[in-house]
Amino acid sequence: MKKIRSDSLSFYRGTIYAGTNPKIRIYEKVKEIKARLEKGQEITPYEKGLIKSGKSHTRFEFEIRDCKKTLKEVSENPESFASYYDRLEFFDFKENNDSGILQILYKYINRKFRNDLEKYKNHALVDEIKAKYINLVKEWFKEKEPFKKNAI
Repeated sequence: MKKIRSDSLSFYRGTIYAGTNPKIRIYEKVKEIKARLEKGQEITPYEKGLIKSGKSHTRFEFEIRDCKKTLKEVSENPESFASYYDRLEFFDFKENNDSGILQILYKYINRKFRNDLEKYKNHALVDEIKAKYINLVKEWFKEKEPFKKNAI
């Protein structure tokens, strides 16, 4: 993750926490939902569908303090927050069929060898995450219509 100091990077119960403002959280959503079910908490029909799918769903969350934007501004321009996803750096090591976030080790790699890692960066994945975020925000506001004249 770019511009994230290693002293603000931590791991707790399968969740990666990085940065302070914004604070980035990365975790397995299905695992989080199942943990809530074990505690007897209710889940939504959407969350039930995620569990039934049997697929892995990685959630990326950004907590931004002192945003200085209204909800209406966000609804009109969700792209304004998409740049936060540029902080994510994914490496795709096809040889061992694995992908990962290399932040912790990256700082220990000699600068002259870091260029060798560039070929493994998966920029397309970050672009895909950003596009999905933008589309989901637009869909949510279209569905909820909070700024319609007679909206509750």
